[in-house]
Amino acid sequence: MVCKGCFLTALGEIKCFIELAVQNKLSSSDSGIPVADNKGREPPKHKLSESVRDDVKKHIQSFPEYESHYSRKTKTKKYLPSHLNHTKMYEIYKTGSAIPRFSAKDMGKNKTVLEEHQTSAEDEYEKKREEKDKAKVNPSYKVFSFDLQQCLPFPYLNTSVSFYKRQLRVFNLTSHDCATKEVKCFMWHEGIANRGANNIASCLVKLTDNLPRDVKHAVFYSDTCPGKNLNSHVAVMFSCALQRITILQYIGHEFMVPGHTHLECDYDHSAIERQRKKTPVEIAHPRD
Repeated sequence: MVCKGCFLTALGEIKCFIELAVQNKLSSSDSGIPVADNKGREPPKHKLSESVRDDVKKHIQSFPEYESHYSRKTKTKKYLPSHLNHTKMYEIYKTGSAIPRFSAKDMGKNKTVLEEHQTSAEDEYEKKREEKDKAKVNPSYKVFSFDLQQCLPFPYLNTSVSFYKRQLRVFNLTSHDCATKEVKCFMWHEGIANRGANNIASCLVKLTDNLPRDVKHAVFYSDTCPGKNLNSHVAVMFSCALQRITILQYIGHEFMVPGHTHLECDYDHSAIERQRKKTPVEIAHPRD
């Protein structure tokens, strides 16, 4: 005989569990070994059948898949079109069928690293602001931001039929003059070329070749995507531009801190997206 409270505490069990165990033992055979219960022997009532699960998988796989906006050498992950979401996919399914975050503990461990990261990001933003102010008063000084917009699907249709079609992907590299706010868009589709480092460098060649004749100092800001910006192709292109354009004395390429890459051309991309959604006619061709 032992104290019930001490017994429950020592085993870390509750009163109901012990009572059920005793009841099973008393109702079992003469051996004193409790009979096995029937829990977990039958599938849950809410579990979907294999046929329904297969239908759902086929429905998901029926949508076209695309590579990431940020290209990598090893491309394993595929993504759905940007205009799709779970709600739309479920609505389409119903019409055709019957049926990285960090914890507070982690942040505490990496508080110093986080503070250094935020300080570096703010320093880079401050440096860009100083460069912009200098460009506004000095015509021989230019500061640009450039970035590749997320792929634009063509034709741009709002019907559910278009969700199942392989659409043409159109690329748009946007450059933004931080002093004059002049915007230039370099557009091409996947039938013409890809969106790798050479393609980005080709657009920047056109941008540097059309700089005003009195520009002696040019600085370019971008994110750190290695497939497009942070690579030897773009670096060599800027080096060649310095040799080709004799009046240019300096070309700088600054990279924003990962996770803090908000640039002026992001506003231009937002404006394009807003206008595209408000367009009263269907966009059936890149020229539209």
